[in-house]
Amino acid sequence: MTLRERFATLNATTSATAKEWARQNKPVKSRHFIFPPLGTFFSIYLGKGEWRHGMNGLTIALFDSYAVLVTYAKLWEIQNGLIDEIPEPQGSASTPSSHSHSDAASG
Repeated sequence: MTLRERFATLNATTSATAKEWARQNKPVKSRHFIFPPLGTFFSIYLGKGEWRHGMNGLTIALFDSYAVLVTYAKLWEIQNGLIDEIPEPQGSASTPSSHSHSDAASG
């Protein structure tokens, strides 16, 4: 998977999740921009052992923590009226964390 494809998937997935959270009236606080992304990074990099895969594992952990950050940022935009509606994503809606270390940094 190329980086272009990975970012397209990230955009689709984070938009869908942010829209769902907005429908559920999930609150977003400033702490959500720090702790969930950090938790995701450590859970994947250390907890799932991605550190053993070198740069590919680091890329996966960073990318997935970035996806969490972007999801909260999109939710914040919705809740603060900065965007009326997130456009329907184009492309695949697989979760950012559904990839393996073998395809992390290709492209």
